[in-house]
Amino acid sequence: MNVTEAMRQIEGLEFAAYVGIASSLKVFLRQVASHDAVRSLLAQMDESETRDAVLGRLLELTKVEADVGFEHPADAALATYLWLLAEKSTDRVQQAADAIRMAKMVHWATHVADKVAPARAPVRRAV
Repeated sequence: MNVTEAMRQIEGLEFAAYVGIASSLKVFLRQVASHDAVRSLLAQMDESETRDAVLGRLLELTKVEADVGFEHPADAALATYLWLLAEKSTDRVQQAADAIRMAKMVHWATHVADKVAPARAPVRRAV
């Protein structure tokens, strides 16, 4: 499966349903890691072009507006892309996690962000 096909599956409704029924972050991540499209993309994450594509798509998806009261339409995909980056591209994780924290109506993605890149404390200025 190529990168485009894997990402198309990860952003699909079937994938969101498959991982979204999880009762905890641990179960969610187990579901993510077991999916064929994710395993295929993970195997390709050693290529810088793939890591760039995953980060780029994650940043695009964080800009998608979610209806108030409803889950972000790409919540599962955002969480998955962040997990992939944490597994294979640690230098990009903080940027991705910060973008997710700015998005509205994300649930799983925020939990993954908190796990792989805890929010940085605000910098305090000396008085």
